[in-house]
Amino acid sequence: MMNYAEHPERERVLNLALRARTFSEIAAANLEMDRWVADHPEDLGIRDAYEVLDNMQEIAEFQQQEEQSRSLVGMAS
Repeated sequence: MMNYAEHPERERVLNLALRARTFSEIAAANLEMDRWVADHPEDLGIRDAYEVLDNMQEIAEFQQQEEQSRSLVGMAS
């Protein structure tokens, strides 16, 4: 089994996942993760980054709901 810990492309993909905040960044990171996993199915360690992306997706959805709520409150005033 190959050690991917210092593979530059793997680091790039992980950085995308760790920095993703918006829906488009999260989608792009997921796509890159999917490509990496398809090409390197034996790299089980990188799969933890999917959990990070899931968490960021939930945060982005919450923030969107908060913004929509504030907009509705502002319109009602």
